[in-house]
Amino acid sequence: RYRARRRPLPKRRPSRPPGTYAYRLAVTLESRAGTAEPYLEQMSDPTNPTLSQDAAIVLGLADTAVPFAVSADDEAERWVRVLRLHGQVGCAMQALGVGEAALESPAQPRAAVRLLRRRAAGENIVELVEESAMYLARQSGSPTVGTVHVLFAVLAHYGRTFDRALYVRGTTREELLERLAADASLPQPPAV
Repeated sequence: RYRARRRPLPKRRPSRPPGTYAYRLAVTLESRAGTAEPYLEQMSDPTNPTLSQDAAIVLGLADTAVPFAVSADDEAERWVRVLRLHGQVGCAMQALGVGEAALESPAQPRAAVRLLRRRAAGENIVELVEESAMYLARQSGSPTVGTVHVLFAVLAHYGRTFDRALYVRGTTREELLERLAADASLPQPPAV
C-alpha cells in the first residue's frame, strides 16, 4: 500500500497587499495575539483611527460582495444588506424594519443590467469607502471608525442610488438618520 504523507501546511500570509484594510486587520490581530502594545499605540494616535469590530466586519463582508455587483444599483443593494446586520447602523435599520429581502422585485432582467456596469477595472469601491470613513472619523475626532462613518461614506459615494436601495427596503435616508440621532441621544450603558 502506498500511504500519502501529510506535510504541514505553510504559514499563510495575509492574501491582501499591504495598505488594504484586510491586511491591516490581519496584522493587528496577529499583534494582539502576542502583545497588546502595538494595538494600544495605534489606538492612542488620534490622527490614525482604527476600525471598530463592527466596521471591520462590514467592510470585510462588503469586500466579498460588492465587487461582484453588476451595476451601481446592485452595489448599493449589497451595501444595505451588509450594513443592516452590524453595529449602530444595523440596530437602527432593524428598528426601522429594514428586511433581508427587497419589498419589490427588480424590473430589469439580470442580463440587461450587465450593460450598466460603470466601475473601472482596477477601482475598488470598498477601499474608497473605507478611506472616506477614515477621513470622517478623523474629522469628528473619533479614535475608531464605526458603522456610522461607513454609512456616511457610502452615502457620499452612492447618493441617490443608495437612497433608492433604502426605499426598496421600506425606509428613507431621513428616517435612518433620525433613528440614528434618536439612538445616539439615549443614555448609553456604562462600559464593563
